Amino acid sequence: MSPVGESLRAMPGQFGVLRFTGAGTEEPHPFSFSKICSDGLLRVTVKDLGDFTSDLKTVTLLGREVAIQRPFGRFRRSGPTAEIWVEGGIGVTPFLAWADALECDAPRVDLIVHH
Repeated sequence: MSPVGESLRAMPGQFGVLRFTGAGTEEPHPFSFSKICSDGLLRVTVKDLGDFTSDLKTVTLLGREVAIQRPFGRFRRSGPTAEIWVEGGIGVTPFLAWADALECDAPRVDLIVHH
């Protein structure tokens, strides 16, 4: 998603409440940001788990306006030490944003994926 006007100041590990306007799916729904770019672009990853996310796959979202209620959450790294991240299923999305934000010289991070 690319911003129209001022972009959000989201941090890795945060989520937003999204409303896909004019898509017949106007109910607000929380999604974790899976990628946060310095130019304001945001990405969410969606898994078909319920009525709302099932309906999204039948709607053309390309070019559709998305209203995002501010970033929420305080899922942060513990500090400058090695870490082990454990995730399950779609719960990987905040870890994707964190992995993308890691500096090349960051302490080692091991990701354990459980499906």
